[in-house]
Amino acid sequence: MNLRRTILVAFVFSFSVFFMVMAMRQMEWHQVLEVMSNAQLYPWLLFSTLCYLTGHLVRGVRTRLLVSHDTKLSVLTASNIVVVGYAVNNILPVRIGELARAGMLSERTGITFSQSLTIVFLERLLDGIAIVLILTLSALSLSAWGSVQETIFFSSLIFGIASVVVLLIIIAPNRFIAVTSKFIYVINPRWHDATLRFVMGIVNGVKYLSTPSNLLKVFLLSIVVWLCDVGLFLLLMPAFNIGPNILHATFVMAVTNLGSLKPSGPGHIVLFRSFCIKGMTLLGIPFTPALGFAIVNHLAIYISLTLWGGAVILWYGITLGLTINLTKKAKSIYGLPEQVLITANLLGATSSDKLSEAPSPFILKLTEAALPLETLPLADQQAVVSDVANFIKGEIKSLSKRFQILFKIGMLGFGVVVWLKHFRSFSFLPLAKRVEIFNAWAYGKIPIKRQLFKLIRSTALLAFFEHPLVVKVLENQRNTR
Repeated sequence: MNLRRTILVAFVFSFSVFFMVMAMRQMEWHQVLEVMSNAQLYPWLLFSTLCYLTGHLVRGVRTRLLVSHDTKLSVLTASNIVVVGYAVNNILPVRIGELARAGMLSERTGITFSQSLTIVFLERLLDGIAIVLILTLSALSLSAWGSVQETIFFSSLIFGIASVVVLLIIIAPNRFIAVTSKFIYVINPRWHDATLRFVMGIVNGVKYLSTPSNLLKVFLLSIVVWLCDVGLFLLLMPAFNIGPNILHATFVMAVTNLGSLKPSGPGHIVLFRSFCIKGMTLLGIPFTPALGFAIVNHLAIYISLTLWGGAVILWYGITLGLTINLTKKAKSIYGLPEQVLITANLLGATSSDKLSEAPSPFILKLTEAALPLETLPLADQQAVVSDVANFIKGEIKSLSKRFQILFKIGMLGFGVVVWLKHFRSFSFLPLAKRVEIFNAWAYGKIPIKRQLFKLIRSTALLAFFEHPLVVKVLENQRNTR
């Protein structure tokens, strides 16, 4: 199994590197270096990139709203999900990043994949409508309507048809489900149940837009997203001695991004550069500064999103690997008698355990802070803490060596932070303070802290509520009601 996993990881990595190299080969690096040497990039490149990345935080707010009927998602997590999609599009062709984005959204929130796909589609639809509107207004203001009239017409037709379909689903979701059910049943009854599950995901995906105020809210956020992109174009113009003009920046941004929406190779390097140059030359800007502007503009987007998305993918892969590893270990004892299951859980029994080794004082103190001990008699508390700590020790040992090292590094960092703040190690703090610190990390607003404590939190509560002493207390409480 380890060999197969290693081969799979190596294949995926090699596949990604291949497409990354192919994407970068499309760049004419002698032109890039020449442009860099002649441009005044500081501080304009920094300001423009920050403005662009701010737009992705706004995208995160929009994603958070679209899933708010079913789950709570922090703005940072939602933004990370969005950026992962863009980052994957930078290294893989034909916008495969949209599937990666939907998959990560589904895993992070628990909603179905079809619902996640629907939300990604809605975001793309809102983006398209916003860009067409911005392009129309800027073209009219610049008297450049004739040069983009055909593009606006066909784009409006495509996005208009898609919008009508979405509105029909929003207005009559039950009718949509019923018609789909009858249609699929006639074609092939075996597809019926799976298709209905997919359709239910679509209906749930558009649920947030069922009220006019919510629809207006996400549309206005979409406008703000692309105004941040306008800021990228506007703030980069002075670096190439192009007079900053907000109408020009708006027009070029809309032409570039509307042209780049179609599926293409990794990073859509050719499409982005050609449409950006086209937009600038339509406004009378000479080809040479337009070329330099297009190259640096795209590099700012490409590098910033790839670095941000790459960091998220690395962290996401670590936490997902921890979850999968624990799930596999849990499945290995399914089907055993209940008492055996409880005993195995409490001992943390795996093939690699050394049951003679007691949990470390740190794990004992951490476990004590994680448990709702106030529900137990004082005489039973230490026994339960000891058993649960032993369970956690076993689960940590069941992880692969790589994840054990990562977990230990994380706990070391936690210990350093606690010591710097309180001038005492976690194990020597009073119980009330340890509980406060544990809750702040395990249930706080910062995702990386929650992910670090996910293993301790989930395994501690599982073992606690399966412990015979706890089960007995809870049963007595139910019987006395």
